[in-house]
Amino acid sequence: MHSFWRPDIKFPITKSLTVHKAYLAYMDHITWIVLSKSNLQVILNDATQFYHANDSQVNGSKLQVIAVNFKEKKINPIYIGQDRDEVHATSKHEFVQFLEVWFREKSHKKNTVELVQREIDRITRIIRYKSMTNKQVHYIISQILLSRIEYRMINSHINLSICKRLIAKYSQIFKNSIQVTYTISNSAIRYSGIYNLKSISELQNELQINGLIHRLNDTGSVDTSTFIHLKDLQLANWESTNILTNNNLFDQILNTVHSLEINFQSPCIQELFQ
Repeated sequence: MHSFWRPDIKFPITKSLTVHKAYLAYMDHITWIVLSKSNLQVILNDATQFYHANDSQVNGSKLQVIAVNFKEKKINPIYIGQDRDEVHATSKHEFVQFLEVWFREKSHKKNTVELVQREIDRITRIIRYKSMTNKQVHYIISQILLSRIEYRMINSHINLSICKRLIAKYSQIFKNSIQVTYTISNSAIRYSGIYNLKSISELQNELQINGLIHRLNDTGSVDTSTFIHLKDLQLANWESTNILTNNNLFDQILNTVHSLEINFQSPCIQELFQ
């Protein structure tokens, strides 16, 4: 991953940011990131030798491949394991699961909304037909349902209108549990001095802004890759000013950050974006 730019178009001096990340690993979940099919095959061949030397093997049936921006109509398979099991790339519309988060080649916002809706339907269906106190309902929604929704949204940004639509169902269930009319404003049950039942948009703001802050303050490759993404956004939108301190780039998380009047300042940010 890299980004190149000229700080001043009057001079031919070019600055750049580059980072290379070849893999992600968590417990027994491994993700390899490569630029080409041939590079991936080399890595898989090395992995096969390593596992064989340690009296283990890779289950080819569990291996999934996402080919991003691959222009050929037909993609030949790659091979894994001592038996040379064939592994084909997933289609553009097929999702791949990694640690309960779903990915695919193209944007998956619509699928994220469907997953969130499914979580809400599952929990509200249970609550509706159970005899519970309002405190029990509050606990289930705030600690279980909203936690699951938060995890589902970890790699997507849902706009405000969709968030309001998703909130409506569990808000109605909660109002029934506390025996108030459904016409009462949702702000009443979200007020911190009463029930403090967070909305999905609030949850999303906290999740994504905290995530951005952590990435900006990381001292490793996460920090660099974040700056590369932000620099590419600035260049793609022809922004001549700092996108982290000026409300002139309407892009999902940054737009939310700006609406909350949050600014980021550091010598590194000052140098990169101005």
